[in-house]
Amino acid sequence: MNSEDLKQKCLTAGIDWELTNQLLEKVNAKSISPQVFEPVVHHPDLMSLDQGIDLEEKQKNVLLHTFPQISRLPYLQTKDPLHLDSEKLVEIGTLLYPTYSYGILNGGSASSYADTTKNHSYSPELYAIYEELFKTYAPRLQGLPKALAPAWYTPKAPGPTFLELKFRMIKTMYERYEQITHKYNIPVQGHPAPLFQMLNTKNASHIRKAQQDILKTEFCTSSVWEGSIYEAEQALIAAITHEKLGYPRRVFQSAFGNSGEPYGLPGGHGQQFHVLRNIYKELYAQGIHFVSIGNIDNLGYTIDPRIIAYLACTSVCSIYEFSPRTALDKKGGILVTDEHGRLTCADIGVSIDPSSISQIEPTYFNCANGWFRLSALLEKLEDIIENLPLRISNQSKDAGDYAQIEMITWEAMPYTQPLKVLCVKKKDRLLSAKMILETFILSNIHLERVTSIFPYAAELGSSISQLLNTQYNTSLDELFTEKHKHHETP
Repeated sequence: MNSEDLKQKCLTAGIDWELTNQLLEKVNAKSISPQVFEPVVHHPDLMSLDQGIDLEEKQKNVLLHTFPQISRLPYLQTKDPLHLDSEKLVEIGTLLYPTYSYGILNGGSASSYADTTKNHSYSPELYAIYEELFKTYAPRLQGLPKALAPAWYTPKAPGPTFLELKFRMIKTMYERYEQITHKYNIPVQGHPAPLFQMLNTKNASHIRKAQQDILKTEFCTSSVWEGSIYEAEQALIAAITHEKLGYPRRVFQSAFGNSGEPYGLPGGHGQQFHVLRNIYKELYAQGIHFVSIGNIDNLGYTIDPRIIAYLACTSVCSIYEFSPRTALDKKGGILVTDEHGRLTCADIGVSIDPSSISQIEPTYFNCANGWFRLSALLEKLEDIIENLPLRISNQSKDAGDYAQIEMITWEAMPYTQPLKVLCVKKKDRLLSAKMILETFILSNIHLERVTSIFPYAAELGSSISQLLNTQYNTSLDELFTEKHKHHETP
């Protein structure tokens, strides 16, 4: 196929032809330098918030000057040395909720999620257990964004989508904010921007339509949605030829066995710093001081007001959540130091060889939840955009053997100093599903058979009910009742 015909096919598929060629030129120039990473076991910037923090008088004065709305909290009125336990951090962070915006990385294509090849290679034993369910539900998800995939299944029916649950969680947080303002007789503030997200040019229309439907449902009725939902779209990049075909790399042209057919994919969540740049500026102009970003498919990515409070009380620029790695954590990143001794995140198989970490215990696994002081992030944004490395990952999926060019959000860690790494429990903060098999595990389906392969699965499954009660203000029974009452989910 000649270049002009290929260009037209790419444009028809929604692929950014110019960006694809710019990145392909960098790949073929071999300007992607390999890096040396060292997995982290101990580091002074690892922390926990379970025991609270000590607040110096100077820090308290800055806090009250910047956020006078929390001055009615009685424990902030003392001149004595102050220890903020976990409960006090929750109250402070909740009262600061109108100065915070929740961000969703919603630009992923979910190309692995319902892919037969990837799910089978993830664990042939698990695939055998869930093969019947997989063949029932996976075909329904082809071409859909991950956001619109069910977050939970029963053996007989799918449940609510990941997107529905995010909206429910945001509403729950605002209700708790209203409760605490009432407790301390503090005026309620409206929220200028409860949600922002990065979509991609392929999934944007599907997600916007689903959002409109969600906002019409009874469970989503709340004044919090009087604020704006900010969105920006990430361009698609053409997949390139697999490493086994050598250099120069070219545009992959045999998607799903069709000769001359390119395959468009998002360029990784790391593009969010560029794609959301103007939104970050607008959020700051609207009075937003703190933001978080995380993946749509992680039910554990909820609003933790303690982290908002910690950012407000300190000069830290960013906080990243990591948990001890388990046998289920095969796709994602681990905490490492780079060749300059800086903390960062290296994706397994993309940035770091899996064999180099297999014997290291404990290894900290990326929960993919990042929290930022917005003013500091804006100061560092151009540096991040310029320096975030390109990564190439070879893929063998139903679409064929190809490679993907991507940028990884969490590799921005060296450029968002000073930072802290928050050590958390996977069962609380990382309940994600990169493969539909993982969703079946979290749904407690065939749990007895699964725990013989992955003993930790039982603890993860039991976490869902507690999480829904505490963070989403609902239960499984209520969710399935609403789901069948309002609409059918794929």
